[in-house]
Amino acid sequence: MHQADGRILYANDALVTLFGCKTAEAFRTFSKGKASTLIHPDDKARVKAALAAQSSAKDTTATTRCRIVTQDGTTKHVCIITRQVPDEERGVVSYSVIVEAS
Repeated sequence: MHQADGRILYANDALVTLFGCKTAEAFRTFSKGKASTLIHPDDKARVKAALAAQSSAKDTTATTRCRIVTQDGTTKHVCIITRQVPDEERGVVSYSVIVEAS
């Protein structure tokens, strides 16, 4: 779960494990609290554009395929399903499910 500015609000154990981190604290340190640090550098602009298009189209759910970089530097292909929801306190919040693609 992250805010429109990319600040991570919550990460479950499955996400922590996907990124090769042993603890939630290790994940917070690795990600620097920003969702953009988790996306492969060559895919960042495309993923950012996809999220922006989702926001401007008022489409609440979108799917994006990209690569991520784990804590040990491994590159993995993933599918990200994101649902954007307005939140009174935080503005638009994105709930994302990230699954490793084959």
